[in-house]
Amino acid sequence: ARGANVNARASAASRHTALHSAAWNGDVAMVRLLVDAGADREARDAQYGTTPSHWAKTAATVTNNATCLEVARVLEQDRP
Repeated sequence: ARGANVNARASAASRHTALHSAAWNGDVAMVRLLVDAGADREARDAQYGTTPSHWAKTAATVTNNATCLEVARVLEQDRP
């Protein structure tokens, strides 16, 4: 609403989006906020070529954060 680009990319080598980061952290509320604001669910990072949903699934295993699986479900449901 204030002009921020919801698909902006990080300057890190992965060039991930905010949606990738929220997915990795298992932040369901932020994922929903970003998706509702038009974030690209199919955006791929530059390092691994994977989507935010993939980041969430990987994080669930790597960080043992089960909430990341809920994030993956949110990202995979009702795709336009």
